[in-house]
Amino acid sequence: MLQVETIVILIDDQEMLRVLLGYIVETAGAKVEKTYATADSALSDLNSGVIAPDIIFCDNQMPASMEGVDFLAEVRRKDFRSSSGNEIILVLATGDEKPGIQAKAQEYGIYFLKKPYDPKEIIRIIQKHLG
Repeated sequence: MLQVETIVILIDDQEMLRVLLGYIVETAGAKVEKTYATADSALSDLNSGVIAPDIIFCDNQMPASMEGVDFLAEVRRKDFRSSSGNEIILVLATGDEKPGIQAKAQEYGIYFLKKPYDPKEIIRIIQKHLG
């Protein structure tokens, strides 16, 4: 039986965190397709069909970019799909303490991870949705 690869994109303005998260994602058995420093650039690629990931991990606070929770809510509202036609799994990872962020994430069916996050939690989410 052919195993379908689980494709992930990572969005965080801090390069070191993108590298660390990428390592965790690949350790869990998924493939990092692309990383972004801003949600705006990822949204542009989603809109143009350049990417169709299975899972999106996104930071919330990024300078010169829309907030991660707003980006992920937009992904859900536009009903973007993975390359296999499934709903994209959305994960918000943030240290942001602003009220309402977790509630908004839950409203749109977004996993919410508090930074600093536990790598085991990331691996659990990925392995739950492996292709």
